[in-house]
Amino acid sequence: MIAKIGGVTYSSTAIDSQGRYGYSPVFQVPADDPDTPAKEGGVAGDTVSIYVAGVLATTTTFQNGVVAQLNLSIPKLDQTITFGALATKTYGDADFTVSATASSGLAVTFTASGNCTVTGNTVHITGAGSGIITAHQAGNANYNAAPDVPQTFTINKATPTATLGVSNSPVTYDGATHSATVGVTASSTPGTVANVQTGGAANQTNAGTYAVTADFVPNDSTNYNSLTGVSAGNFVIDKANQTITFGALATKTYGDADFTVSATASSGLAVTFIASGNCTVSGNTVHITGAGSGTITVQQAGNANYNAAPDVPQTFTINNPSGGGGGGGGFGNQLIGINLSGNSPWMDGNGKSVTAGAISTPDGKLTLSIPVGVFIWNAAGAAQPYVSSNTIDAPPAVPSGQKLIKCFELGPSGVTFNPAISVIFNYTSADLSGGVSESSLYIAWWNGTAWVQLTSTVDATAKTVTAAITHFTTFGLFAQTVPATTVPPTTTLPPTTTVPSTATTTPPPTTTVPPPATTTAPTTQPPDQTKPNWLIPMFFVGAALLLGIILFARSQKK
Repeated sequence: MIAKIGGVTYSSTAIDSQGRYGYSPVFQVPADDPDTPAKEGGVAGDTVSIYVAGVLATTTTFQNGVVAQLNLSIPKLDQTITFGALATKTYGDADFTVSATASSGLAVTFTASGNCTVTGNTVHITGAGSGIITAHQAGNANYNAAPDVPQTFTINKATPTATLGVSNSPVTYDGATHSATVGVTASSTPGTVANVQTGGAANQTNAGTYAVTADFVPNDSTNYNSLTGVSAGNFVIDKANQTITFGALATKTYGDADFTVSATASSGLAVTFIASGNCTVSGNTVHITGAGSGTITVQQAGNANYNAAPDVPQTFTINNPSGGGGGGGGFGNQLIGINLSGNSPWMDGNGKSVTAGAISTPDGKLTLSIPVGVFIWNAAGAAQPYVSSNTIDAPPAVPSGQKLIKCFELGPSGVTFNPAISVIFNYTSADLSGGVSESSLYIAWWNGTAWVQLTSTVDATAKTVTAAITHFTTFGLFAQTVPATTVPPTTTLPPTTTVPSTATTTPPPTTTVPPPATTTAPTTQPPDQTKPNWLIPMFFVGAALLLGIILFARSQKK
């Protein structure tokens, strides 16, 4: 409380222990000295203005040396609260504090309503929506209560976390529709799955891998948002397996009309046919190319919904029209095959083939194709009535970087062919395992110390490798592995020699057929086929000498 007299301010000298002005405040104001020209204090009659907390409370008249007592009625002062806006919150946020001030300097208190509570000045969120924090100051002896100041703030829904998974994958294609079954494997709040999409649709039919999404719907939808399009992994429809039904084929005879074959796949897809041996196939029509045997293999490559079916081969016998096929003996008959059968060529008395033939090993892995006009002679230069084959169980060492697929010893040793015949190795896809390149297949022969590569032709469609040979030894089907290192050197066939005319040739005597060879045949070069057939004249010379000796002996007895 202050007093002003003539613009000069004087302070009260009494304030109680609570900071309030006392009930008997004393203002000591000096009186003006009339002997001086300046005014130094109060003059009788001056107005004294009394202020409390800056507010004019009353006025009185100054009297020199007189103590005036005034009874004042001082009103309480108003006050205001400063409380700023509150930031938007999210359900699940941590507790936070608020602050506000009163212009009186008195302490402010807070109350809460809506989806929150307050303790002291710490606010706790109880749900999504909104909350209201109100600041209060109730006043005291000198201040009126301040007007409440509320602040409303938004409480957003929380966004949960959820992990979804497919529980019914894979399935196998069956022509029906399928959809993924999705479940919740983990989440920050309980919930369910909705709107499952398998590859962008409710379901799928064809084989394939489909991305799966679904919505996550919290049980507490009041306080949590739903999640849409959550990845749940993949749903797989595997290709189905299929089988081929293909019955046995009847025995045929060389020269029979073309015939058709039929087979079905369990998938209902169209099948295709391939041929090997002494036959060809176009579409499903089979044409016989020679006596012996033929194999028709049915394939179904599969499609987007089916795996390829296992191949189904059917081998059938093709008889020679005259009942041949590896039998016979002597000259003017078919070439005898030991461990070789099929359509043997017919030979004349000089060991020359007069019909074409093809004879194969029992496993069908090797075939000898003999055209018309080939002289088949032994090491002595005589007609050779039989040939043989044996599987080599312990073949010579294989060069580094090469794979030996099959090995045969062909004999007898020293048999030659003029002109060359064809040796044909058959192979399967299984033979190409282990990093084998199909284009690298080749045939080689053993020269006693090393393998010698022959110029070879690979037919990937028929799965055959063919080379020309002029003599018998050990032959093998090879392939380069990846990467290739050492490849046997390539050899070329010796030039074809001139064969003597058969017009005046007398057949050599019948040769006894030995058993099949069981050892590795040494390499021999084709004999010189230009030499004459001197065995016949020598036969007659010997017979004449023998007859002379007999006649001489009889004459001595007489």
